[in-house]
Amino acid sequence: MVNNKRNVTLNKNDLRGKNLPLLHEDKSWIELFGDLKNREILEARENLIALINELKTSKEKQKNLKKEKQKSMKAILNVSYEINKDEKDENVVVLDELKAKMLKMGEEIDELEFRLESLPDEIRQANIDLLNATINSGYSQLKDKEKKLDKSVVELEKSRKAMSDLLIKIRELQEIKEVEGKWIDDTYTFMHRILGNNLIEKIDREVF
Repeated sequence: MVNNKRNVTLNKNDLRGKNLPLLHEDKSWIELFGDLKNREILEARENLIALINELKTSKEKQKNLKKEKQKSMKAILNVSYEINKDEKDENVVVLDELKAKMLKMGEEIDELEFRLESLPDEIRQANIDLLNATINSGYSQLKDKEKKLDKSVVELEKSRKAMSDLLIKIRELQEIKEVEGKWIDDTYTFMHRILGNNLIEKIDREVF
């Protein structure tokens, strides 16, 4: 059997000008899709969260590296001053180590800055990927739920009709009960008044 289902694939241009929230933090999204065991949604959500966490940790790492680089710069200036002042050759080795350390930190900072420039776009795309997964899953569920809703509406209408017929039947039976019961009570009252208890009991035994 051929599957004619087409998946929706929105892109940044489709969503230009739209204020798309981070779906995994959106209250409505969480209520509707947060517990859904859909592979595409789960993978897209995990990827989005991983990128957001990377952004946070990268910013923190960059901040700490810049502080360390400033400390290294001060240390280099101090050691350079000692070498020039006291001509301590042994400090040259320390100076070279400090310079190498600062150079390495500079390279790490540059790498982090490059990564931090690309991460926002990757996060936006990951959020769009989650949106696409959500739309595809949502529309698939909509079709199933619409079928279930249509069926329930038909069944509800049948139940209402059956309930209406039952209420009519109950009212008819109640009316018969009241009318016939009253006639029986009135008849017995009349008979008892005309014939008396003893004669009525005798007639009852003969008739019934």
